[in-house]
Amino acid sequence: MRLSIAQLDAASLLGPLRINDVVYAEISVRYDRIEDLDEMLAETGLRIEPAPREALFLAPGFSLNIENRAEHAAVSCPISSLALTRPSGACLF
Repeated sequence: MRLSIAQLDAASLLGPLRINDVVYAEISVRYDRIEDLDEMLAETGLRIEPAPREALFLAPGFSLNIENRAEHAAVSCPISSLALTRPSGACLF
């Protein structure tokens, strides 16, 4: 967890962090009210952007690829439950 927080802190220095609408849906289960989730996002500065259709199309194959890997090292991803993106669109873990 510390590594993830450190990576997010470092990435935030490069520009705003973004999550896609799929990630928004996945983290929403941790909140009782939409207002609480939106407040957390506003406080952290996370922006929500829609996932490109191409990423949604590639997501199932990507998930299978990850499941088949022996190591879960940093990988380039089209979409992920942990996907946060830099302004360039590169995924962060």
